[in-house]
Amino acid sequence: MAGPVVLADTSALIEYFRKKDKSRTLLRKLALEHCSLKLSVITEFEVFVGATEEQLGYWD
Repeated sequence: MAGPVVLADTSALIEYFRKKDKSRTLLRKLALEHCSLKLSVITEFEVFVGATEEQLGYWD
């Protein structure tokens, strides 16, 4: 059976990208619980507007 589907908010993504120790972030915890992470179009827009060139490479 597949894990739960979670709609990730912008704040969870920002926390993940800003922290050096990613093991203590909410996204990492959800990934370890085998959750399927989804983004709304609004969250996707916010990420792309606020991303650096280096971060944009992650999304390619």
